[in-house]
Formats: sequence, C-alpha cells, structure tokens
Amino acid sequence: MSEPAPTLRELVAQLRDLDARMFVAQNGHANGAHDTSSDVLSYGDVLDMELPPERPIIAGLLGEDTGAIIGGAPNVGKSWLTLAMARAIASGTPFLGEFPTTQHTVLIVDEESHLRGIIGRARMMERAVSLGRDLPLLFAVGLGIRVDAGTAVSRLDALMTKYQPSLVIADSLTRVHTANENSASEMARVFLSVKDLMRKHSCAFVFTDHTRKKGLINDPEETLRGSTEKRAWADSIFAVESDEQDRMQLVITHTKARHEGRREPFGVRLEIDQVEGTTHLRYTGAATSNAPSKANDIIAAIHSLQEQLGADGACAITIAAWMNCSPDTAERHAKKLVTAGILAKRSVESGTRGRPKTVYDVKGGMS
Repeated sequence: MSEPAPTLRELVAQLRDLDARMFVAQNGHANGAHDTSSDVLSYGDVLDMELPPERPIIAGLLGEDTGAIIGGAPNVGKSWLTLAMARAIASGTPFLGEFPTTQHTVLIVDEESHLRGIIGRARMMERAVSLGRDLPLLFAVGLGIRVDAGTAVSRLDALMTKYQPSLVIADSLTRVHTANENSASEMARVFLSVKDLMRKHSCAFVFTDHTRKKGLINDPEETLRGSTEKRAWADSIFAVESDEQDRMQLVITHTKARHEGRREPFGVRLEIDQVEGTTHLRYTGAATSNAPSKANDIIAAIHSLQEQLGADGACAITIAAWMNCSPDTAERHAKKLVTAGILAKRSVESGTRGRPKTVYDVKGGMS
C-alpha cells in the first residue's frame, strides 16, 4: 500500500528541515546569519512545484494556513460560535452538524472573556453533545497575549511552538494588539506579525471582532470597525447577526472569500436550555442576511435603469420592479438616501395626463 501524500503542514516542515541541514552543510554550523537563498522561488520552481491537495479545516469556510475574521455586535453569540467551531475541528466532527472538518489541534486565546464564563460555556456544550475531555483543544485565558510585537507575542510564539496548533482563535482582535485600529499603517504591522506567526507555525488564525453600529448604506462586510486593512488581510470574513424577530436565530453571511466562492447566508439556531444546563448550535439552512437597508441595491438599480431607460428612468415603480420589492419599500429607502444627501429627487412629466412622477439620481453619479 502506498504511503499517503504529505499534508501541506508536513511538506513545509520538511522544506524547513532541508533548508536548515543545507545551511549547516554549507557553513559548518547552525548559528550566524540566515541564508536567504532558499527563501525565494524561481519562476521555474513555481512552474514545476507540486503541492499536495488542500485539506480545508472546515469545508467551504476555512482553509489551511488562512486568516479569517468573524464580526458581530457584542453579545450576538460569537463566543458560542467559535467554541462550537473549535470543538468540531478538535474532534473532526461536522461544524454545526453540516460542514465537514479535518481534525486538528486548536488553541483559543481569550483576552475578552473570563475563565468562569469559558468554563460555563464549555460545560453547557459538552452536556448537550459529549465529545470527551481529551480533545486537542487548548485555552490561553487572560495571559496578556498580544500579536503585534514584544514579549507578549513571544509568549504566543512559545505556546504555538509547544502545542503546535493548526488553528488559533483569538477573542477578540481588539484585545490582542496595542495599535490604533483606525490607522492603516499600524494595523498593517499587526497583521504582518500575524502573518509571520502563520508562516512559522503553518497554522490558520481566526479573530472575532466587534462591528460598528449599522449605518444607512453599510452591508455586513463594511460594518467591521476601523481600518480597511482588516478587510485586506482576511482571506475570509463572516458577519454574524441575530434575526430581527428572534435573537436566538443567527444569520451568518460569508462576506469575503479570497480563494473560493462565498457561501450563501445561512442560519444557526442557538439553543440554550438553562434548566438542563445545555447549549447546542444547529445549522438551519439558507437564510436572508439582515442587511441594514436596501440602499446599495437602490443605488445600483438607479444606475442600471438610467442606462436602459434614460435619465428619467428611475422612479419608485421601476426601482421596485428591478429589485423585486414593493414600490412603497423602494420609495421609503430612497427617501432615506435623499435625506442623507446620497440621492437627489426631481419631478418630471409622466407622459400621461396624470401627475408628474418623481425620479431619482445618484449625486455625483448621474447618468
């Protein structure tokens, strides 16, 4: 029987070991300046290199050696969601009972919760679905770990060297760095440090992050606080929202996927039984994202209607037909955009004996 193909993690380790042995052979010792000749690949190397097939950590959601952000409002359920994720990956069982996983060691770095809360959540989930106490799931709680620089990141580096996790989950991003989140240059340095850890340890990182309050034209991706460097760094971004009618029903929107297609929004039921002391998260199928408004769709609809029907083509009726919603809904959201100064409205003759119709233009973008 042939040997199984090495994983990407094993292949990277073999290459590093080969690099180190070649350096010793050429220089007679392992100390001194690092030989950077093998750190780069020639064009021919790139053409000839054969990598093993990717083995996603969570099929369709989280790949090997990638970075992700799970954003949501405080107390929406992110900590429950990431603990469910960690338990599934550590046990190799489907995440939410739906998404296949590959078993890996997981390290949760929690600088936001307290130990009593983590113990409570873990026990409630274990009572609901027992996975055993020997999972390769580790917790570093309140150790003052940081990912940007100095001794605090050295502590994380040492933990990763000792336990070799394939996934680090940090709760939350804002608690594990000292940078100004509104500064692109400072956040770029934070994520450069994270990338160094990912490369050194061949692991993936997931950060939870708080979102700003919903605005008029924000979509779920745009609700991440601070610099756009967050969105630039992440390979995947997930927005977590509670259903408008039921806070225990979560809507997960896959707002960014760098390497493969986005998943359609899906629902997760957070089932907490205080009497039995159990918590279970259950996949509930396709869902409609709770976008804060139809603003982006309206703006796109106006441009498209003006291209096809002319400058006077975007009224409430045509916008509604384009967006498959009622004219009242289209008009209500358009009025909000007029008030915000994003749209302009004007009256034009309708071409019939009735009253003039109101049409809309995008300010600074009229056709």
